[in-house]
Amino acid sequence: MGQHDRIYRSLFAFPRMVEEVMRGFIREPWVERLDFSTLQRENASFVSANLKGRDGDIL
Repeated sequence: MGQHDRIYRSLFAFPRMVEEVMRGFIREPWVERLDFSTLQRENASFVSANLKGRDGDIL
């Protein structure tokens, strides 16, 4: 995993940061209808049926 990936994962681990990024960069009316209080962190690492590891995006 690259250094930038680690930085983004660290930042996006905080629901407040996700909200601020979305409100700051997405200038669409639907963003105002989102309920940011429901955000929760999900596991981004997986093991497939053939036992190969995979890392997904944190969002």
